[in-house]
Amino acid sequence: MEKRKLIMQFLDAANKAYSISLDNPREDLTQEEIYQAMTNLAGLDVFVSRNGLLTAPNKANIVTTSTTEIEF
Repeated sequence: MEKRKLIMQFLDAANKAYSISLDNPREDLTQEEIYQAMTNLAGLDVFVSRNGLLTAPNKANIVTTSTTEIEF
C-alpha cells in the first residue's frame, strides 16, 4: 500500500521553519498550485508557531511511502 503526504514548510515571525502536512494530496498538483496555496495560507494569519505567525512559504515536499504487509 502506498501513501502520499504533502509537507509544506513555512517561515514564521522569527524566521524559523514550521511545517504543516496534509495526507493524500492530488496526484496532479503543480509547483505553482502548491506555492499559491502556501502563500494564501500564510496570508490568512491563522497559523501560529511558538515564534509567531507564519510569514512566507519556504519549501514543500511530497513524500510517498510504501508499506508491504508480511502475513504469518
